[in-house]
Amino acid sequence: MTIGDLLKLMDNLNAFIKLKPNLDCFKLYYAIHKNLDKITNERNILLKTFPLHEKSNELNKKRNDIKLKYCDKDDKGNPIIENNILQITDKNKIKLNADIIKLDEEYQDVIIHNQGMGTKLEKQLQEESDIDIYKINISDMIDSNGHPLNLDYETTALIYHIIRD
Repeated sequence: MTIGDLLKLMDNLNAFIKLKPNLDCFKLYYAIHKNLDKITNERNILLKTFPLHEKSNELNKKRNDIKLKYCDKDDKGNPIIENNILQITDKNKIKLNADIIKLDEEYQDVIIHNQGMGTKLEKQLQEESDIDIYKINISDMIDSNGHPLNLDYETTALIYHIIRD
């Protein structure tokens, strides 16, 4: 499994926990959390190895402020969001893009640094990982009363990689 695949697995395991936070299956949650700890450690090493520029957060905040300045707002002044996308009129998109271009010129060194780190990180994500995924048998996916878990296909797909064949 590549490092990139591990990070996708981490997202899937976290999504599973959000979907089924109170599922009665100790062995499954043990496997999930054991794997999350291993993968989180790997992710933290990546973050230390491929650090973003120290002004990255400042740049991102300024970009968000510009987006909020030009986005459509409701009667209470709150941004209008549809399908997780800020709504912005075409006229305001032109102004927003002009401000973003100015900002990017100001933070060009930050952007160049982060792009270089991104390229290096992409290569690293394709490397095979030496992390052993802790797996459980499908027969261990039972509740405290000994009944098999009743999970739909989409939910089961999130934890597929931690179930032993």
